[in-house]
Amino acid sequence: MGLRAIFVSLAVLTPIIVPQAAWASETSPLRDPVRLEELQRSLEDLRRLGRVPGLGVAIVDSEGPIAVEGMGFADIAENRGVEAGTVFALGSLGQAAIALAVLKLAEEERVYLQVQLRELIPEIDFHNPWDYRHPLRLDHLLEHSGGLEEIQPHGWRSEDFDLNDPVSVRRLTAGSRVARWEPGAFSAPSGVGPAVAAYAISRMVGGEFERWVTDNLFEPLGMATASFGADSTRDGGPKARGYLPGGEPVSTRLAAEIPPPSLQASVRDLANLLEALVQRGAFRGVRVVTEKSLERMETPSTTPSARQAIQVGQGFGIRARVSEGFLFHGLESTVPGGWAAFAYLAAEGRGFAVVANGGSRETHRRVAVLLRRYLVQGLEPPRPLLLEFPVRRLAALTGYYRLETHRWEKLRFVDRVRQVVHVRSDAGKLTVTSPRGHELRFFPVTDRRFRGEGEPLPTLLFASGPQGRPVLYANSDRLSGGFIWASGVAIWLERILAALCLGLVLSCLVSGPARLAWDLTRSRGRPTGALLLLGPFLAAAVLSLGGLAALASSEEWVGRLGRYTVWSGIIYVSSLLYPLLAGVSPVMLVGFRHRAGRGYLLYVSMVCMAGLVLAGYFTYWGVIGLRTWE
Repeated sequence: MGLRAIFVSLAVLTPIIVPQAAWASETSPLRDPVRLEELQRSLEDLRRLGRVPGLGVAIVDSEGPIAVEGMGFADIAENRGVEAGTVFALGSLGQAAIALAVLKLAEEERVYLQVQLRELIPEIDFHNPWDYRHPLRLDHLLEHSGGLEEIQPHGWRSEDFDLNDPVSVRRLTAGSRVARWEPGAFSAPSGVGPAVAAYAISRMVGGEFERWVTDNLFEPLGMATASFGADSTRDGGPKARGYLPGGEPVSTRLAAEIPPPSLQASVRDLANLLEALVQRGAFRGVRVVTEKSLERMETPSTTPSARQAIQVGQGFGIRARVSEGFLFHGLESTVPGGWAAFAYLAAEGRGFAVVANGGSRETHRRVAVLLRRYLVQGLEPPRPLLLEFPVRRLAALTGYYRLETHRWEKLRFVDRVRQVVHVRSDAGKLTVTSPRGHELRFFPVTDRRFRGEGEPLPTLLFASGPQGRPVLYANSDRLSGGFIWASGVAIWLERILAALCLGLVLSCLVSGPARLAWDLTRSRGRPTGALLLLGPFLAAAVLSLGGLAALASSEEWVGRLGRYTVWSGIIYVSSLLYPLLAGVSPVMLVGFRHRAGRGYLLYVSMVCMAGLVLAGYFTYWGVIGLRTWE
């Protein structure tokens, strides 16, 4: 069934009958049947080329839904197609519903957004070194500005989880309830915020989070299949089965490894939610939330960039981003075997939602770009400000900036070397080299705010940070995060030293067996010189084994690292053995040094020193004895 054939269905999308001639005569390009047919063909081509089993797509404007359609397969084995009512796993898109619930409670004066967490939910303990001047608040949770880490691998195991139970919430967020910076200093995505906010709602409404959300949001919005439950939907509607990028069905175990609160709903439900958003809080004549609440939801307010009138970034449960020259609001979520997104133009009153049960990130990106471009047709993008500043004023902002908003602190030892941006002044504009090596150009709006190419709004802000060092706040599609200025000399010395030490240590994997073969052929079968490399060789082997176990767990890191498994056990044991072997290596060098020539002895000494430097680095950053399952 094509997009043109499913406008405003009789019993599903609207309670009244809208003849086809009514929309056919509309002047809006979104309702042009020819363009809709072209969109359908393009989406179908992307679905097939990207090996996406099934897609659900919805397009709405301020007058109501334009189209809601499923294409492809919800379950390949059962030959079951995707329909408007097919239920998909939407993951973190649920935080939009959680934010709406909090805003609705605020409208009823049952809570205020800046309430401190220690007053609202004292049974959920947080460690905040800045509590005396910057306490953690409710609005920090849904703007992701409290400095909290992402949920740890062991927390993603959602079996027997109850959002109304403080013990379950503490178990889910264990190890992540620590403020890593002053609340409000930066914004970094974390599943801890929505989970704790959902529990706070349950406390406010008497202990039944999902029942209250269903009665006060899902039912008024006609979201018949929407649910935060892990195993079922409210009406038992058909579910889409998830598929990995290679085409394999997602196992039941992997499908369950989605951190709560994870939303499940159909694209029809998302269309209803989207309709309420573009109609500024009203849904078919029923006021769900006020327009003022929606404006608060869409507007970042707790971070320094928000206080400097940067309109993009993480709002209250929803994200604002510039794309195709326009300011979009929406969310995007990836789950095992699935992807979902919605975005809308608040001022223009139009939006889209899309769900998929498989495919690659690149395919998902192309689908989202296609739908955004469809949405902005017929609109004139805002004209950006064109300003020029003296080069000397821009030169004060140049240099190297290191990422501060890490997803997990346990990976900081890698990110501090890899996640670095370089800013330089270039003919009245800034050129920023991203961590991936892409050169991005930003143009001045003020002497501290900059916009990217094709962006009508500033997405880059420079401010003063700790110890007076400049801080870079990036909210662009191409660069995102909080970065603190660092000495370029220190960064390059650290990179060179890390590469040199790692290279020397890993060289033992080749030089050790080579020296052993040399000794056996030239020293009457006695491994004289090879004994000097025995300790470094074992240390390098253990280090490599731990690294390979981490890389092999990248696709199934929750199942492999969130529990005590062979993979997490290898990482744990190798992190203990490596410093031990690195420490023993110099002792063996001293004991057997008389068996080697001067040049070979110098090489082994350098390898031992490199091993000790790496061991000290890992110890400093807390990698030794790494237990990913707790």
